[in-house]
Amino acid sequence: MSDKIDQVFDLLEKVYTELQDTKAELKDTRKELKNDIHKIELVIENEIKPDIKTLYELQIQTNKKLEEHDRRFDTLETKVDALSAKTLRHSYDIGALKRREDRKI
Repeated sequence: MSDKIDQVFDLLEKVYTELQDTKAELKDTRKELKNDIHKIELVIENEIKPDIKTLYELQIQTNKKLEEHDRRFDTLETKVDALSAKTLRHSYDIGALKRREDRKI
């Protein structure tokens, strides 16, 4: 019986030793992960956030310019439509004048 108890204690001692080793490994891994996370946070804070802010500001400027170009385009479109209407009216007037002149001859 004493041998079996000794075997159980040996086994428990091995399990305890392995658990202690695993615990130490987990602590080291946790420290490494914390360091990695800190590095990632620094990259996000110092590199990515400013880039995103710059992109956002550029997008705002681009949108403003696009709105301005849209307004200009709409104005030009209105003017072209007006010129087209005037041209059509003048074409009719010219045609009418030609027909009058042809009748006189």
